Amino acid sequence: MTTTRPPHPDPASPRGPGPHAPGEPRERGQSPVGRAFQVLRCLVESGDDWGVRELANHLGMPPSAAHRALGMLEDEGAVRRDPATGRYLLGFDFLRLARVATDSFPLWRAARPMLQELVGRRDETALMNIYDYQRMELFVAACVESTQPIRYTEQLHKWLPVHAGATGLAILAFLCEADRERVLDQRGLPALTERTVPDRETLDRALERIRADGYAVSRGQRVPGAAAIAAPIFDRHRVIGDIALTIPDFRYPEDHLEEVAADVISCARAVSAAHGANG
Repeated sequence: MTTTRPPHPDPASPRGPGPHAPGEPRERGQSPVGRAFQVLRCLVESGDDWGVRELANHLGMPPSAAHRALGMLEDEGAVRRDPATGRYLLGFDFLRLARVATDSFPLWRAARPMLQELVGRRDETALMNIYDYQRMELFVAACVESTQPIRYTEQLHKWLPVHAGATGLAILAFLCEADRERVLDQRGLPALTERTVPDRETLDRALERIRADGYAVSRGQRVPGAAAIAAPIFDRHRVIGDIALTIPDFRYPEDHLEEVAADVISCARAVSAAHGANG
């Protein structure tokens, strides 16, 4: 069995760019709590161990501040120090709490059986994506895989843009105008593939169509060879993410797209209702 997983750059890798993603305010990291969270995020996203000076250089903070942050986290069991190397790793209590938090995440608990039902109907990989208004990016919060021998899956919890691919466009289309303009002004429209939407005029037409249809489709806009069909999910006030089927392009359901999209929309509406959306 072959599983096709599209590659993702890892901006939080130990040798990658610094900690502040575009749109992430720097002032969050200036308080002791903010710095501790920066340190913890770095350890989580890199999956590596770190020395104090190495970590301080990567995060752009004084070594003394990094050392204090690590000390605070070590006292609470969030990080631990390898006695042989003196380098810092995630603590066991943090790993325990992370698993408890994931398993008890109410939206995930509500969505999982609905995603499973969608996969049962279409036998393509189903995703639940969540949008972060501060970062102006989405991440894949849940995935139920297809049983097909060739299928697309997404790496969980990695930040992804919203300007390319159905999984992003289904969110972008339903942001309020001010939030949508903020995303486009600050993030622009960098081309991820030759099929990424190239300009604002084309994008505006695509978003208008998505709002009219209630779902987005894409073929190779973010990952070559991958297609997707996505519909937004809402809470009581605003769009919070979407439900998507991700499909190898050679299985794109051109002849019965509306039927498949109707199933995706139905799943998204059920997840929205479970999260308090009204209609």
